Amino acid sequence: MIYTPLTKKAIKLMYLLHKNQADKSGLPYVFHPWHVAECMDDEIKTTVALLRDVVEDTDITPADLKHNSDLDRLDHVSAKDTERKEKYAKAIRILEDYNDNPPRLVKMKVT
Repeated sequence: MIYTPLTKKAIKLMYLLHKNQADKSGLPYVFHPWHVAECMDDEIKTTVALLRDVVEDTDITPADLKHNSDLDRLDHVSAKDTERKEKYAKAIRILEDYNDNPPRLVKMKVT
């Protein structure tokens, strides 16, 4: 797992929204996005993995998750703010692409 301020926020939000859900086998649902996030190799992919089912299985939309990308709320926009907005725009595109074209999971045989 990659731990950054962004992924920590995603972990907390994912847990908050999925904590009372169970998967088809009756296990706590939070373990599914956690496992997917553990397979990711950067901050954006980890964040998307943690939140992918938040968008799919709750009333939350990608726009609800990206308040920090709203630069209109700031009195002064810095280069760091612009960089953050671009990073979040990329995450939104990934989430939207996932909703339109979810990846096909491949089962691996363990020997």
